[in-house]
Amino acid sequence: MSGNNWTTDIVIEGRPPASVDGENLCSWNRVGPGYFDAVGTRLVRGRPVLESDTEQTRHVVVVNEAFVQRFFPGEDPIGRHFGALIGFEKDMEIVGVAENAKYRQPDRPVVPMFFRPRPQVTHFTNPSTMAFESRSLYATDIILRLAPGVAPPADMIRRIFAEIDPNLPVIRVQTFDFALAGQYSQETLIARLASLFGLTALLLASIGIYGVTSYSVARRSKEIGIRVALGAGRRSVFGIVLRTSYTLVALGLLIGVPLALGLARFIGNMLYGVSWNSPAIVAAAGVVLAVCALIAVLAPARRAAAVDPVATLRGE
Repeated sequence: MSGNNWTTDIVIEGRPPASVDGENLCSWNRVGPGYFDAVGTRLVRGRPVLESDTEQTRHVVVVNEAFVQRFFPGEDPIGRHFGALIGFEKDMEIVGVAENAKYRQPDRPVVPMFFRPRPQVTHFTNPSTMAFESRSLYATDIILRLAPGVAPPADMIRRIFAEIDPNLPVIRVQTFDFALAGQYSQETLIARLASLFGLTALLLASIGIYGVTSYSVARRSKEIGIRVALGAGRRSVFGIVLRTSYTLVALGLLIGVPLALGLARFIGNMLYGVSWNSPAIVAAAGVVLAVCALIAVLAPARRAAAVDPVATLRGE
C-alpha cells in the first residue's frame, strides 16, 4: 500500500509475444525471505523466496493466483518460465503461487503479480531496460511483524539502521493500518461528508415532525379537551399524537427506502465490507428514524396529554 511496485509486459516461454501493448502487463516486486509470512500472505502452491535464492542461482519467481488465472488457466504453473523481453523467455521460473492480495488501489480488482528475490538481476543488453532493472534493486520498504497492539519502535529501528550503515536513511516508520488509511483518504472524506449530510437530513426531519405534530396538537386542542372530558386517559391522548406522527414516518419510509435503494447502486463500488442493499442497514435506518420521531413528538404529546378539559370546554 505504499505505491512502490513495478509493472512490465512479460513474454511466456512457448507462446508468441503479446500483439497489443499491455496485453501481458503484470505488476511485480522484489522481496526477501520471510516476506509472505511477514505480510500474512498464504502460499497455496510451491515454495516462497528463500535465502538460497541468490544472484548466482537460477532466477525464480512466486506468482499470485490472478497471474495463474490470467496466463495458465487450468494448467500447472510450477516450473513454467517467462521473461520481460523477447529472448529472455526462460529468464524466470515459477516456483510458488501466493494467494491474491491488493497492493495498490483497494477499490480495483486484483491484478496479475509476481515476486522476485531481491538479489537476482537479469543482465539485459538494452541499456534503458538495464537501467530500469537497476533501479528496481533499491529497497524502499522494510516490513516488520510485531505482536498485536505493539507500537512500532521507531527509535530502536533508526538506531539499528544506523549501526548497519549510517548512510541508510529511515524516512518514516508507520503501521500498516496507517498506510492502508492513506489509500482510502478520498473515500473517507466522502463517507464523512455523507454522514454529515445524513445527520443534517435527520435533524431537519425531526424538526419537521416536531413542527407538524405541534401544529396538529394546537389545531386539535379542543377535540382533545372534549375527549379528556368524556373520559379519555392520558395514554389514549398520547396514542393519538403518536399515530399522527408515525403516519408521517411510515409515509417517509415508503417513499424514501425505494429511492435510497435505487440511488445506492450508483455508489456501491465505494462501499467496503458493506452491501448497498443490506436489509440490516435498511432496518437500522428505519429504527433510527422511528426513535428520532419518538423524541420529536414527546413534547407535543405531553402538551396534548396535559390539556385542561374545563378550560377547553369554556373556550368552546
